[in-house]
Amino acid sequence: MPKNTDQSRDKTDAMVDRLAHALNQIYRKMDLFKEELQTSPKEQLFLLNIEETGPCRLKELAQRVNLPLSTVSWTADKMVAKGYIKRSADPGDRRAVILDLARRGKAALARHHEIFENIAEIAGRQLPATELKRIVSIVEKIEKLTA
Repeated sequence: MPKNTDQSRDKTDAMVDRLAHALNQIYRKMDLFKEELQTSPKEQLFLLNIEETGPCRLKELAQRVNLPLSTVSWTADKMVAKGYIKRSADPGDRRAVILDLARRGKAALARHHEIFENIAEIAGRQLPATELKRIVSIVEKIEKLTA
C-alpha cells in the first residue's frame, strides 16, 4: 500500500477515535441525568419512541427498538411499576397490549429534552454559525447511517 494511503488511513482512524471519544463524553452526560431520571438508556429509548409515535402495541415497540418481544415486555413491566408508562388493552384486540406515556414518563421526557436543549444552546452560543451548520449536517448524516 502506498505511503500516502497509510497516512490517510492513520488520520482517518485518529479522527474516528476522536469522534468516538466525543460521543462517549456526550453519552456520559446522559448517564449523569440517568441518575436524576432513574431510567436506563433502554427505558429512555422506549419513552422517546412512544413520545414520537404515540401509544403503540408492545410488538410495534419491539420492532422499532429492534429488541426481542420478551425483553420489551420485561422492560415495559419495570417501567409500568416505576410509573413511566401505562399499559391498557387494545380496544380492537383484547389480547394485545397498548403502551402509552404515564405522567412520570412525560415529566422524565420533559427533563430529558431540557438537558439536550441546554447542551445544544451552549453549542449554539459558543460556535460560529458555519461550524454549527456543519455539525448539524454531520450528526444528521450519522443518524441516517445508523438508522
